[in-house]
Amino acid sequence: MQPITLDSQTILGALSLERYDEFIKPWRIDYNDKDFFTPNLLDGHAEAPAGVRITFETNSSVTFPM
Repeated sequence: MQPITLDSQTILGALSLERYDEFIKPWRIDYNDKDFFTPNLLDGHAEAPAGVRITFETNSSVTFPM
């Protein structure tokens, strides 16, 4: 198994990625600018990953039903 690099090339639909030691959090705004917004205006929507997708290629012969 090969690791998948998670960055702006493989994570689509997020404007910015907040990186932690063990995970990445996609944002719908530049998360560095989140303090410029009134919290009630964001109401958690800017950090909701709706519409964010991970894309990669595989040569696996195994498929799973969706």
